[in-house]
Amino acid sequence: MKFNIEVKDYAVPNINPIVTQADYDLASAISINLAGINDGDNGTQTLTVTAAVTSSSPSGVLGIPVVSYTSPNTTGKITITPLKEGTAEITVTITDNGPAGKNTTTTKAMIKVVNHFKPTITKISDTTIIVKNMANVYFKVTNGGDADAIDTVYATSSNEAVSGKPFVSTMNDYVSFLTKATGTANITITVYDNGPAGKNMVTTTFKVTVVTANQISIEDISTGVSVYPNPATDLIQVESSSSSYDIWKIANSNGLLVKEGRLTSTTGVITISDLSSGNYMLILENAIGDRKVVQFMKK
Repeated sequence: MKFNIEVKDYAVPNINPIVTQADYDLASAISINLAGINDGDNGTQTLTVTAAVTSSSPSGVLGIPVVSYTSPNTTGKITITPLKEGTAEITVTITDNGPAGKNTTTTKAMIKVVNHFKPTITKISDTTIIVKNMANVYFKVTNGGDADAIDTVYATSSNEAVSGKPFVSTMNDYVSFLTKATGTANITITVYDNGPAGKNMVTTTFKVTVVTANQISIEDISTGVSVYPNPATDLIQVESSSSSYDIWKIANSNGLLVKEGRLTSTTGVITISDLSSGNYMLILENAIGDRKVVQFMKK
């Protein structure tokens, strides 16, 4: 009797190293691509792909991995729901129907889950600027409280013919523009950090009204209104001869409005501790647009 015995050198299945991001956002499903999947035997074996969370710190960082794969494709995908911040290890196993010892390959990947936040920018009040003047409007930007770094901050104007082209300072703490003509423009400041899409951008918009110099000017200094103490440090007491002047505004030496509010009587107290040292004009207005102006100094 004769018979043939075939001896075959089986190879273990293969998969490329798994490529992951530096971190994944807690609020979004994690998708991991798999590539380079093969049986090592020229496609003669049937392949299965499984995945499991094999370590987690703290426990419960990830949900159960869901594998999408059809043999003999060379690519697949794993989808995982993040459950809490932390770090976890997943192990991916490739199995074919070869003999034991040569039918399995595993590869591992670390997954870091972080709760990302949008960057923030302080709200900027609408303001009035004298034409042909340089304005500096200050704001504060943060990364929202996560570890992401501020990447880009820029400003645009809806009407550069009025506001001029806005530029953000290198320290990202104010926007400058040289007003060109009377009118109005909306300036929008956009902030990007290096977080994930959907959580890496924020904008704020404020209205700029450009007026002629005689609309807010030192020549408008009026009688019938007084400010004391002058110079002042934290508070100013305002007295007006008429209770109809119940709207107050403070402009700096460039004509930029920096604060505004309302008086409830002919006498009122205004907090100025948040102002920088320098010369200011206090403008009192009534309902029909009449105004009184007085100068004061913040120490």
